[in-house]
Amino acid sequence: IGAEKVPFDKYTGEPNIDYADIFEYKQSGSTYRVVGVKEEYKSIKELILPSVYNGKNVTSVAADAFYGCAEIERIHIGNTYKSLPAGAFNGCVALEGVYLYAMDGNKISPPVEGLLDGAPDSVKIYVPRGSNYSTGYTWSKYLDRFETFKIGGAE
Repeated sequence: IGAEKVPFDKYTGEPNIDYADIFEYKQSGSTYRVVGVKEEYKSIKELILPSVYNGKNVTSVAADAFYGCAEIERIHIGNTYKSLPAGAFNGCVALEGVYLYAMDGNKISPPVEGLLDGAPDSVKIYVPRGSNYSTGYTWSKYLDRFETFKIGGAE
């Protein structure tokens, strides 16, 4: 991964296509869904999900999209994403954290159960400091996994 890509610790959640070539997609209406990671990238440790592919927004992730990415530790999900399914992180046995960047937690829907199925019990869901994830019903099942972080890097 070249130095020209957005550094993970400086990412703000804004539209980004630096890592778009790593993924496989499926068109869903007028948007795309991430359905997999190309074989040659399955040993990657950290990813920023793309927000645009072929000129259309990428707004969701398929179940098992990261299956086989046994070394991935951190996944960054930007502001264009609207939903995450049960089993999205299945097979991510080294996963430590899923970083969500939308300030409004109501704009991205998790499943009622099973978002982290197939990932370690220690996985944390990092949400932006000052966001409203903890007040919404949709995220209530995952409150014990929440940690907050400052968007754009360390303080």
